[in-house]
Amino acid sequence: MSDEDLVGSDWGPGFIGFTISIAMYGTAVGQSIFYARSFPKDPIFTKLIVFLLFIADTVHLLGACYFYWVQLISCRRIKTWSCQTQLPPETWLAVPINFLVTFTVQILYCQRIWIISGKKKRVTVPILITAVVQLGLGSWSSALGIQHKTIAYLSSTPLTAYAAFASTVCDILITSAVFKYLWRSQRDIRMRSRPTFIQELATVSINMGTLTCLVSLSVGIVYLVQESQGEHYWVTAPGVVLSRCYINSFLAVLNARRSIRDRERHLYTIEIPTLSAIT
Repeated sequence: MSDEDLVGSDWGPGFIGFTISIAMYGTAVGQSIFYARSFPKDPIFTKLIVFLLFIADTVHLLGACYFYWVQLISCRRIKTWSCQTQLPPETWLAVPINFLVTFTVQILYCQRIWIISGKKKRVTVPILITAVVQLGLGSWSSALGIQHKTIAYLSSTPLTAYAAFASTVCDILITSAVFKYLWRSQRDIRMRSRPTFIQELATVSINMGTLTCLVSLSVGIVYLVQESQGEHYWVTAPGVVLSRCYINSFLAVLNARRSIRDRERHLYTIEIPTLSAIT
């Protein structure tokens, strides 16, 4: 493969994913602001988690921006393999953040499932194990990629695909547990004409879990396809948006409480006519 082919074709899918991730970062910013304004009385721990996730997401985006600046702008006229595939030191911190953010969100969901399941270990332990496996494999591939100082290793190592498949299994377990303990538990309520607060919140959680599951699965599938086709760097397309999918899903579940509660208040509000209206 010539150097011109490397810049002309291989970076295309990754750059498309990077463009989508920028839009998703804007969504995360909006959701973070909405959360801060709507839930000032939330526990300090939850606020701290949201803040740290936002900082991590910002660092990851800045690292991705710098990486594509180097590859597509700085190295545009330098047709060397080392320049066009190097992993600049400024991006090293952004590499493991992708897996760390995924792990953090999965652990937060695991903690909530621990509560709603009545502290059942047989439900939460598999989620915890798959989340730790995902973090371990992702951290391993990140460390080796930083050691080799090249994006070529990160996109070609099977560790990335293994981490994605472990994350997919974890998301399936989380979504199944939410469906079992929240949505199904509320199906026999008396007021069948409309969903309850718990059902609507469970629906949002299931939808977000399905989204992250599909994105994680796509990382593994794209890796298998790129290896069978002899292509390079295709896996960077879904990989660069992975952490932002998890952050947006977590914020969406938190913020869904506002709209659902507003509708609940509206439905239960009884307007009492005034004396002048009666007479």
